[in-house]
Amino acid sequence: MENFNKTYGNTSEWAVGNVSYSDAIEVVITDNTRTGTIPATFAGTFEDAIENAPELGSQSEMLIPDLRLQKRSFVKAGETVTATFTYAVFGEEKAKYQMNATPKSIPLLSSLQFKDISAIEKAIAQEYIEGGTDATTVYRNKTGENPEIKDAIPEGEEAIWEQVTLKELTELYAPESTVVRLAAQGIKALSKTRVEWTETKIMNELPSISALNTKDNPRGNHPSGYEWELKSIDAEEFAPDQYGNRRYSVKTVWETLDEVES
Repeated sequence: MENFNKTYGNTSEWAVGNVSYSDAIEVVITDNTRTGTIPATFAGTFEDAIENAPELGSQSEMLIPDLRLQKRSFVKAGETVTATFTYAVFGEEKAKYQMNATPKSIPLLSSLQFKDISAIEKAIAQEYIEGGTDATTVYRNKTGENPEIKDAIPEGEEAIWEQVTLKELTELYAPESTVVRLAAQGIKALSKTRVEWTETKIMNELPSISALNTKDNPRGNHPSGYEWELKSIDAEEFAPDQYGNRRYSVKTVWETLDEVES
């Protein structure tokens, strides 16, 4: 059998006798791609069979609507032409990934590293951040379960307040506190790195936005060992192609919840 692969419509060199013809739309196969195959027989010439066959990209009433004709193969033998029509869901293109790491200055008390410190640790550190020293005097509430400090005695409450230095407070309530030690050294912010992981992908449908601003695991070979948050989804719609397929360029951005050490 003599085989030909030709552009649709170019029949000038087809030979008489047993010949075959095949044309196709390239489809990127994904894990979720579904296919369907329909055989057919045409009486008459090779050219008539191709002219009467369904066009590439068309749908079939015999199959689910999202399957479109991907490939047509014809074989002529004698007075008949047999054809095979392969339908597929037009797959999505492979995603592209990009990492962007930028310096980021984090206020000391805003660092996730110190999110679980006690109220008294935070108060002592704040006094140092605002310019206090070991010798700076403040007032400590001597009563109650939760220690309080103030820069001045509230009017009418002299009896329950005691004057102490920041150093004395630290020795009482936060002798091992890292955040207080850093604040006492004059450190007001930490130098960290913000990491963004971006996926750009051509898709057949718009993605859901329900997971925005929530913890989410990025797709792709992203840096491991961190918690991530889905920060943004941007989509741009292309004009439908000649087969009516809608396509979207979708950019999804994740950002580390952890502060990555520089």
